[in-house]
Amino acid sequence: IARALAQQPELLVMDEPTSALDLAAQLDVMETIDRLRKDRGIGVLSSTHDLTLAARFVDVVHLVARGRIVEAGPPSEVLTADIIATHYGADVQVLTDPTGGLIVAPRRSPRRSP
Repeated sequence: IARALAQQPELLVMDEPTSALDLAAQLDVMETIDRLRKDRGIGVLSSTHDLTLAARFVDVVHLVARGRIVEAGPPSEVLTADIIATHYGADVQVLTDPTGGLIVAPRRSPRRSP
């Protein structure tokens, strides 16, 4: 991140910036990026598979499926159980935490008999 910021970019592009980090480090990275975005007026484009983390820190979510943007908008409108099931075939529950943030939790499928 420091190397990218040294170039004084208008847009910071990141691929899975929190991948392989523990929960505390994930939050530190995302909070740092969010602070830089606000303080320096930098645009941020980031990919992630963590929909809950994305919902907490982004203004606009772009869902990508089969190499195309299939949905775009505020997290509360895009990250719904129906939309996620339609594009990813995943059965999820979307909850709201006490602060109003979204939690996207996969449901466990019943085990099938062999």
